[in-house]
Amino acid sequence: GDKPSPEILAMAFFRERILARGNKVTVTAYCYVYRAVFSIVIKTLTLVNIFKTASKIDGSFGEDAEFGTLPPGLEEQIIPLAVNVSVLILATMLLERTDFIQLDKRGRSGTRKDFRVWLVQRFLQLGRKSAGDHRVCAGHLFNC
Repeated sequence: GDKPSPEILAMAFFRERILARGNKVTVTAYCYVYRAVFSIVIKTLTLVNIFKTASKIDGSFGEDAEFGTLPPGLEEQIIPLAVNVSVLILATMLLERTDFIQLDKRGRSGTRKDFRVWLVQRFLQLGRKSAGDHRVCAGHLFNC
């Protein structure tokens, strides 16, 4: 029979890997997409709005202004600035959360990483007979 093309084999491989890993692939992909959207769109738009709003604020208090009072209309000018700063803070918090999820789903989280280091130490530094003995610590070297 005819052999399938390399493209079809590659697509079948990716489909099988996605199905085998389940929801992890989708969640990780969403995290990558959010990172890109945050760095290109959200951060840029909020910072531009913050700078535009801040440059429009009239901070002149005048000589007859009382201490502790705001000039008329300043409160209405500060509200959009506060909203933009709040959006940026919330978007950054979501970025940190997606970064954590992405690291966890990809297997680079602390527990899994520590376990891999332990395995490498256990089997690279120990002899075959010693590696199977539960009484041997990871610090014992091969043939010592």
